[in-house]
Amino acid sequence: MKNKVLLKKIVVNSQEDAICLAYILSRSLIPSCVVALSGKIGVGKTYIVKNIIRHINERNILDFHSPTFNIINKYSSNPLIYHIDCYRINKNNRFVIEQVENIITNSTGMHFVEWYNRLNSLVKHADLNILFLDMFFIDNHIKNKNKRYIKVSVSLHMENAWINSFLTLLDNFF
Repeated sequence: MKNKVLLKKIVVNSQEDAICLAYILSRSLIPSCVVALSGKIGVGKTYIVKNIIRHINERNILDFHSPTFNIINKYSSNPLIYHIDCYRINKNNRFVIEQVENIITNSTGMHFVEWYNRLNSLVKHADLNILFLDMFFIDNHIKNKNKRYIKVSVSLHMENAWINSFLTLLDNFF
């Protein structure tokens, strides 16, 4: 497994902040990276990926949809983008697991993997981990339904120059 280091804890207060984070990621990620996203249902994993892809393609994606049911979406862009959702993958379905692992390890392009932690074999491939924590609660009531706490960690094999550049961008906005 690749060693990870926590880079930054971010508070995202609105959809605009989430779009800003997606923009930073779209401008920072290297073409062959694997980005692992985790968190409860509805915290914004797919929303972030959609906006990263939109920024990379520099246009709206009319055919964007969550890969929850078909598991893998492939977008013809430069670089090629794979959006994978492991939520519905059963650990007993070796064919699907092998297909996902093959795409991540052998396909060029960016890989965004939601619910990657459901398959232990995928964890070792992540270059960047984005963990969405629970919404901000006060007295068991949601104070701001758009507020998210996000932890970003990176694999130690990433170059220091990239890590420093990415941190500078995050520090300028969050």
